[in-house]
Amino acid sequence: MTLDDYCFERGAAAQLAKKLGVARSHVYEWRCGNRTCPPLICVEIERITLGAVTRRDLRPKDFEKHWPELVSAAPTGFDAVYRRFLARLYAPLPMS
Repeated sequence: MTLDDYCFERGAAAQLAKKLGVARSHVYEWRCGNRTCPPLICVEIERITLGAVTRRDLRPKDFEKHWPELVSAAPTGFDAVYRRFLARLYAPLPMS
């Protein structure tokens, strides 16, 4: 799932920025693809989103340079579906 899809579905861009300790404009730039998300932030986003948005999703062009262990660990089939299910199940409720 892309960061844009995640934020759009959950309306969570501001919450994500707050949890990461960055400006909302940074999250917006990463969502739009105007800036590349830094590797350390990618790890945090994957953790915060419970794997719904992965490091591979955030840096598809060079993820193997930063995380060589992901090259052979492409989630497919049931694993990918289950990971998305968990992310939706434990997604934060929108704040009113």
